[in-house]
Amino acid sequence: MHETENLYIIDTSSLIELQRRYPSDIFPSVWEHIHDLAIAGRLIAPIEVKKELLEG
Repeated sequence: MHETENLYIIDTSSLIELQRRYPSDIFPSVWEHIHDLAIAGRLIAPIEVKKELLEG
């Protein structure tokens, strides 16, 4: 990661709201960008977010 690139930290409510407002079947490019940020290590979340999403 370059020093000029932003790092984003996301929480559970943000991901839930994002899915509600921008479903992946209607806005695939939004989710592709989120995926790309995550793969690049520029979008991160605490482990609690994963636990909360898996618990439903």
